[in-house]
Amino acid sequence: MHNLAQTLAAELAPRRIRVNSVSPGYIDTPAFRAETSHEARAVIGATLAAGRVGTAEEVAAAVAFLASDEASYVNGQDLLVEGRLRVPRSSARDAEPHGFDPDAAWQVDRRGLESVGRRRP
Repeated sequence: MHNLAQTLAAELAPRRIRVNSVSPGYIDTPAFRAETSHEARAVIGATLAAGRVGTAEEVAAAVAFLASDEASYVNGQDLLVEGRLRVPRSSARDAEPHGFDPDAAWQVDRRGLESVGRRRP
């Protein structure tokens, strides 16, 4: 998506048309709640520097900013609205909720959060 935004931004800039993209992370929506368990949502929130998942209003605010005159010099960019994943700390393993292992790779599916293997050192 980002490459498409960059390409379109370059092609449309002479017509004074700006093109940007927004990449949301985990966002608390009805679909997100339906697809994840309460426990999985708690673990996901704990893995984010913000300590929680985002809201649809926060994504909408980012889109509104990019569409506003305040962003008139922003073009061809991808705005991450994702709360930023935490950098794993080996000492934090015991303090993480729900047995979260910061060295494991995780995946969300209909059943919730499950480990899908270890990251390579």
